Amino acid sequence: MKNDVFRRTVRAPSWVVLRSINQEDTLVQNTNKLLDFDPFIEGIKTGFTKPAGRCFVGAKSVDSWRLLTVVLNSPDWPKDTKAMFDWAFTELQRSEPMHKGQWVGNAPVRAGVSATMPAVLAQDFFVIFRRDHAASQPSIEWEEARAPLQRGQVLGYVNATSFDGQQVRAAIVATDDMPGAPPWQALAAIGAVTGSVVFGLRRRQRPRSRPRPRRRPQNAR
Repeated sequence: MKNDVFRRTVRAPSWVVLRSINQEDTLVQNTNKLLDFDPFIEGIKTGFTKPAGRCFVGAKSVDSWRLLTVVLNSPDWPKDTKAMFDWAFTELQRSEPMHKGQWVGNAPVRAGVSATMPAVLAQDFFVIFRRDHAASQPSIEWEEARAPLQRGQVLGYVNATSFDGQQVRAAIVATDDMPGAPPWQALAAIGAVTGSVVFGLRRRQRPRSRPRPRRRPQNAR
């Protein structure tokens, strides 16, 4: 359904198949009966074989939210498909979508010229939840990223739970390239850590001074 030609074809009541030279064009009629009753129906395909019976793959979009249905061996596939769409659009709701390219945070990076990398979503992200329940709050799971990094490299994932318990996730990627830190920077970092450790050990090993005894007054007996 992401292909514009395919989407327009399966939604059309009829379609003319253009033939090559010296052959007649063919008019193809769409057998999807739901197109005549619901303006939000987008297709997709009817089918029939003796083992599978009457089958249908359907698509419907409301407020930029598209749902897909599949029925197999159905004696009344339009009725079954309509029932599923009615239930889904009545009982379920889509969370506010996070869009592809949206900034989600700064990913931690090891051994790079910077300690963090701005990260964005690699695709649109949303979660489906029941209208009578609160939506699952997304969480971010960072991968262990080590420089050098390339633009578009996966740095983590944003996760959420759908109404049916399914885990939904989308990749978080780097916005730019990042080279590794130069050797002197890495050595400086190691030296700083080593110096802190040595200083701490010296403080621990320093002998404690004994408290001086208090002098008694001369007139005390």
